[in-house]
This record gives sequence, C-alpha cells and structure tokens, in this order.
Amino acid sequence: MAISDFIDSAPSVTGAGLTTYACFAVPSAIPLALMQGAVISDPAEIWRAGAAHTDLAGKANTTKSEITQAVDKRASADNWEGNDKNMFVQANVEPYKSALDQTAQTHDGINDALSTLAKVYMGAGLLSLTIGGILAACASGVIACSWIPGANVAAEGAATAAAETSTGVFRTILSRLALLISKAGKLLSSLKGQGILALAGAVEFWSAKTGLTTTGASPAIWPGVAQPGQPGQAPA
Repeated sequence: MAISDFIDSAPSVTGAGLTTYACFAVPSAIPLALMQGAVISDPAEIWRAGAAHTDLAGKANTTKSEITQAVDKRASADNWEGNDKNMFVQANVEPYKSALDQTAQTHDGINDALSTLAKVYMGAGLLSLTIGGILAACASGVIACSWIPGANVAAEGAATAAAETSTGVFRTILSRLALLISKAGKLLSSLKGQGILALAGAVEFWSAKTGLTTTGASPAIWPGVAQPGQPGQAPA
C-alpha cells in the first residue's frame, strides 16, 4: 500500500484541536486555529479521486485503440481501402478519436491537479500537527507561569510570537490551496462543459458493438455489406 493510503485527516484535526486548546491561554492563536480548521482534509481520498481520473484517461486511450482496430478489421474484411476509406475515417472516426484524446488529456490534468492538492493538504496537516503541539506546550507554559511575576510575561511573549509566525505561514498555505482548488475546479468545469465524458461513453459503446455509424442518423455504407432497409438488402 502507498503512503497516500495512510495520510488521512488525523494530523490536521489533531493540530487544529491543539491550537484551539492553546487559544485559552494565548488569544493571539485564535486566527491561526481558524486557519488550521480550514485545512482539515483527507489527502488519501483526494489521491484516490485523482487515481480514478487516471483510470478514466486509460479507458479513453484504450477505446481510441479499439476504434482504430475495429475500423481496420472491418475495412480489411470488406477489401475497402483508398480514398473512400480515408474519407470515411476523416469524417466519422477521427472526430471521435480527437474527442477521446481530449478526454484523456483532461482527466490526466485533473489527476495532476488533485495529486498536487493532496500533497499540499498533507503537508499542511503535518505542519498543523507540529504547530499545534508547539502552541499547546507554550500555552501550558503560560498557565504554569501565570503566578510567577516576570516569568509569565516572558512565556506569554514567546507564545504570542510563535502564534504570529505560524499565522503568517498558514496564510501562505491557504493562498496556495486556493489557487490549486481553483485550477482543479476549472478543469472539472471544462470537462462538464465540453461534454467530453458523454461523448467518450457513446464512443465506448459504439466501439464495443463494433458497428460503424456516421455522425448523422444514416448508417455507414461499406462496399460488399448488405444495408438494412434498402431494396433487395438484408433486413435490420
């Protein structure tokens, strides 16, 4: 099993919880706790979603190969070659293959975006856990020194500095995550808007049946093959 199967939401949840505890003694940690709550996620699920898109890209590439093989096999069986075959392929096969190429590229792009997003979320979760532990220790120190004049001021100052530094780090992480989420969202919207999945699904069904159809409602006409519905031809 890959490491991506084990990196779940535990680090980010624990880190946010520890920082929330620290807020009771270190009020300046409150903004940080809110930021850490915003990065709570399950990177393993994001990786699995990306892998699913990789599988879809593979199916699109496989379907493209099957279409080519089906056309060549049918053409060879009917001794059909030359300009007629080339014209048919350009008009009725290449558009599907081009759409499948676009499908594969889009799904691969989504996988890349999700993988990067998962890595950043994983890093943010581990960092959140580390920072949460530090701030919790600082908060415990503030509480322990609260009755010692001078020591309590030093402890509060150290805790406040740690919280402010960590807040700056998390602002940068949140900006990075916002950009990655936006990129992934645009890719998914593009996929939906172009209707590539629907087209790829239709082509996969078309290929599985190994029947050749045109882009319109009329069937493809192959030399030497009986056409249903024509006088003297075999019925459908």
